[in-house]
Amino acid sequence: MSPIASIGAKVATPVTEADAKKTLADKSAQERAARDFEAIFLRQMLASMQKTSKSSGGDSKSGSGAQGSSVYSSMVVDAMADAITKCGGLGLANTILAAQAKVSEGVSVRPHTEGIKPSAR
Repeated sequence: MSPIASIGAKVATPVTEADAKKTLADKSAQERAARDFEAIFLRQMLASMQKTSKSSGGDSKSGSGAQGSSVYSSMVVDAMADAITKCGGLGLANTILAAQAKVSEGVSVRPHTEGIKPSAR
């Protein structure tokens, strides 16, 4: 194949407006899913921290038998998780999106394990 013909073979086909809109919608859906995952992760982490705090006596005002305290507590956890996520979160969503981008480009994504010693059990 001549050098000029090989250049022409590498030129991408033009992207239609419909393709661009679909790609944008897919990217938006991926971003939303990554942010939602981070919010769920935060809710679980905050709920676990709250349970630990209650069991160690850190929540003395509501008392263990207070009616509605579990509902209120879950609302506080949800509000905190949503607020943290809206302010940028922990960076987990960005890490997920970066990994997805690498995978879609065909780059192998492996966890960083250099210098980490296996735990002795």
